[in-house]
Amino acid sequence: MTTESSLDVGQGSNSSLGKRNRDADDNDANTDVDMLPERDMKKLCISDITGESDLEASAGPVTTQENDVPGASGEQALVDAEMKTSAPVPDITNTNSPTIYRNRWKTVIASKPFGRAIDEDTTPLELICGLRDAIKGHKSLFMDSKILHRDISTNNIMLTDPKLNDGCHGVLIDLDLAISLSDDSCSADAKLLTGTMEFIALGILDAHANPTGNGVVHSYRHDLESFFYVLISVCIRLGWPSKKSLFIGTLRKWYKGEIDDTYSAKHTAVCPANFKNKLLNVFSPKFDCVKELASKLRIKLFQRNIDPCIETDPFPEDLYNSILKAFDEEIVKMK
Repeated sequence: MTTESSLDVGQGSNSSLGKRNRDADDNDANTDVDMLPERDMKKLCISDITGESDLEASAGPVTTQENDVPGASGEQALVDAEMKTSAPVPDITNTNSPTIYRNRWKTVIASKPFGRAIDEDTTPLELICGLRDAIKGHKSLFMDSKILHRDISTNNIMLTDPKLNDGCHGVLIDLDLAISLSDDSCSADAKLLTGTMEFIALGILDAHANPTGNGVVHSYRHDLESFFYVLISVCIRLGWPSKKSLFIGTLRKWYKGEIDDTYSAKHTAVCPANFKNKLLNVFSPKFDCVKELASKLRIKLFQRNIDPCIETDPFPEDLYNSILKAFDEEIVKMK
């Protein structure tokens, strides 16, 4: 992918709201960056003022940096919120808690060729190829550059034309909440409740629903679990003849209510005894062929036969390779 960017340090407002235009048009691949309208560029506002504020309402799902949620404890903050139209609005908020702001880099990036969002037109093969390559990108960020993304969601994965993108079918975008693991000053941030609620890993939810000790450090494994939830969510939400899923309620429990309720609902759904009935059986007809892959990924991530294992494997290479192999095997079957 060819990337042209500008980077500067600035002082912005006390909230961060971004709007993404994700219309994909192959003809736009040759558009000059200078000619791009401002709405087509990702914008991140920053603040270097430490202060207090109520949580601001967002027109889309909130990406939480340190959002005080019912059942969570400690000093809370909300730093990032994005207006996204394709995902639900989480109801896990507490407006009585102060918000703390941190310094941010303001970055504007325009890239080509352009990708497209995962939507109703996405085929099962496109979805699987796109997710696989996004995971490869995540692995490179983590293993080679020591960067952890921490906000894996349907809105942060773009599908790309492999003919225009060096054979790559998908890319990972929006590193707003990413941290450098080689920077000691980011160690505290790794313990914050971060991500898009529907896709946050069980281990992180559990740590904030039942706070004990020093909490849980956000790890590469938590992001891989989020990729798994992206796959599940897409297969349930999209691909219905009526263009509307009858089983959104299954996913709504993952982002509405108190945090211990969202943890319980998600934990129950991925248990071996419930996984088929609660999730696989509500896949849309279009994505019925993805059930086998979803089952394999559940086993690789959670391992245990009775209660899901949510601990981080100390050998990331093994888990990455095992998950990517499952994707590759499924891709071969579909082609």
